[in-house]
Amino acid sequence: MNENKIRLVKRQQMPDNPTRRAFLVSTASVAVVGGAGSWLLWDRLHPIPDSPPGKSLGTTPTPISFDQPLVYRAHSARVNAVAWSPDGKYIASASDDKLVHICDRTGQTLLTYQGHQGHVHTVSWSPDGKYIASGGADQTVQIWEATSGKLAFTYTGHQAAVNTVAWYPDRNGNQLVASGSDDTTVQVWFALTGGVFLSYRQHTAAVTSVGWSPNRQMIASGSWDTTLQVCSTIQTDAFAVGGKIFSSTAHAKEIYAIAWSPDGTRIASAGGDNIVQVCNGTNGADVGYPPSKHDKPVRSIAWSPDGKSLVSGSDDNAARVWDATTGKFRLTFTKHTASVLALAWSPDSTLIASGSADMTVQVWKPS
Repeated sequence: MNENKIRLVKRQQMPDNPTRRAFLVSTASVAVVGGAGSWLLWDRLHPIPDSPPGKSLGTTPTPISFDQPLVYRAHSARVNAVAWSPDGKYIASASDDKLVHICDRTGQTLLTYQGHQGHVHTVSWSPDGKYIASGGADQTVQIWEATSGKLAFTYTGHQAAVNTVAWYPDRNGNQLVASGSDDTTVQVWFALTGGVFLSYRQHTAAVTSVGWSPNRQMIASGSWDTTLQVCSTIQTDAFAVGGKIFSSTAHAKEIYAIAWSPDGTRIASAGGDNIVQVCNGTNGADVGYPPSKHDKPVRSIAWSPDGKSLVSGSDDNAARVWDATTGKFRLTFTKHTASVLALAWSPDSTLIASGSADMTVQVWKPS
């Protein structure tokens, strides 16, 4: 990789772009598999001054039944992203109100992060639970401590709004973060120093979603250019770092979200054509069952950690749960009153958190 081609761009303060395509959402990265590749090096922490402080995360809350959805109403604008902590105790949510909240399973707000200067589009928890990455319209990705809100690093390598972030899926190290932007790039960088590992530039429009393969050797990205693309993250005889492995054009309109299956064999994608597609994770081939449909554009998608189910959220205000093997419909969640923009399964696959343009996060059982 030619490092001279990659520059970290100084952050430019700017207002949120009123023409930005609505409802760009992110999906969290999926299951953890195996050990790190030999190419991965550990970077030392370089903390910088604190962000506005938040409350310390408390003790484990008393479990509740969730026979009725838990409705979290702390945000004052649409909720663009949700993410469970790796231990399943907490939920982070990001919003157009420029805030990231962390709540527990009872709906109590434990911490509010206020470091962004614009809409927050995406949030992702590090695999060991120590850090959160959040990105948004201020063109930054901010890395901060999940227990205190203390800012650890701000990445300024993108030249437009950041729509999606995903941590390298390895509990033994939090080194790398992948981020996608309206600047059409996917960038992979060291979380606590900002050193760029690769920059993928094959998309021709905004990148809306990124996700690491469970074996960490590939990154999938979805875009407004209607393509799902998969690139390599390792140096092999066949592929240079950041080299394209395949591109899928199964969607007729923009792609809003993608998600890898926990075993890495398939990729699900959600699009403006009202469809959820599932393709082969190695070559993009059709997996052999019909795509699932909503009545309006599909804004979010998430694969259950046990690999059995998919959930998709749409402008039809519904979240739908599907059998991940057959594509057979299972149930519809209809408690939101506006577009379902974000979805995340709890680590044990028993609960789903959904974020919406109705300004709520709701937690509910998928069966």
